[in-house]
Amino acid sequence: MIITRITVGLALTLACASTAFAGPCTTRIADLERTIEASTAEGVAKAAAAGSATTKAPADVTAQDKTSSEGINMLQQAKELDKQGKEAECMDIVAKVATTKAPLTNK
Repeated sequence: MIITRITVGLALTLACASTAFAGPCTTRIADLERTIEASTAEGVAKAAAAGSATTKAPADVTAQDKTSSEGINMLQQAKELDKQGKEAECMDIVAKVATTKAPLTNK
């Protein structure tokens, strides 16, 4: 019983520590994921508002969806590189995602 509690406590401590020691790429990936999620939610809201007035979604919402999807795919690649400890390659991909997302985040 005591060993189980110690094991669970150690696992929780390690989980918290791994989050606390996240590198700059991990942090930047999380920031960009939140940005993409927010811009996607905004796009859905605009499409819903446009849908109440007309049956067609605005073209910029479709372009935004494509850009968000590409960004998510690139961030998955960055996560894999981050897991492998390839910080420079990870940051390169993250910088590309940030550049492609820039027009969407400045609204």
